[in-house]
Amino acid sequence: MLESNRWIAHRSHSAPLRLRLFCFHHAGGAANVFRDWGTKVPKGVEVCPVQLPGHSTRMGEPLPTNLRQVISEAAVGLAPELTVPYVFLGHSLGALVAYELAHELGHTGKAGPRHLIAAARVAPSVAVPGSSIHALPDDDFIDALRTKYNAIPAEILRERELLQLLLPVMRADFRLHETYRYSARQPLSCGLSVYGGVHDDSVTEAHLLAWRLETNARFSKTMIPGDHFFIHAGRPEFTRAIAAELEAVIGQL
Repeated sequence: MLESNRWIAHRSHSAPLRLRLFCFHHAGGAANVFRDWGTKVPKGVEVCPVQLPGHSTRMGEPLPTNLRQVISEAAVGLAPELTVPYVFLGHSLGALVAYELAHELGHTGKAGPRHLIAAARVAPSVAVPGSSIHALPDDDFIDALRTKYNAIPAEILRERELLQLLLPVMRADFRLHETYRYSARQPLSCGLSVYGGVHDDSVTEAHLLAWRLETNARFSKTMIPGDHFFIHAGRPEFTRAIAAELEAVIGQL
């Protein structure tokens, strides 16, 4: 059994272990968004929600200031976990982290993911639509998060103290998101599936189709009911689709 790893918030799987699913959360979020995914995946898949520095259980650590830092540290921190075949899944900012980490692992000579699943994120080669928001004053930043991404639940807006605790995390994450610069490389050798929300105005089908250039293997695009956070509103459809993707990967092991 692996020792505790600060990068993994919790683990959930049924024996025998055949595949690990690493899940990367969205900007301002935390690994607990995937807390019960162990009940949604095929037998033999271990769900490993990744906790980024400065978030939730790692709140005492400094928030990352650039994506390169996150990727370098994650590649080292997750290395002990890569002893069995694995899949990366990322939502929004998490999709970008998963993509860059897949490239980093390949660059360092480690076996890459068997499949990459990118949800609710424009392709890496596509500039983030609209103007930058991470440096806006608090009220403007909050308003932009609400109107562009529907990213702050009403119950949190009512809790001003909690909102003030979350704002530095969200700013730091959006800085990673908005200051990212694409670097063209050889396409990934693993399959790539992208998912978008039918009513997500910030990530269109064209944005998703641009991911096709990032793989030499199988590519698919699926639209799920909901907006940018269809991971919640369209959860039944999304988790069923992910389970089918994992079954396909297992069938090729």
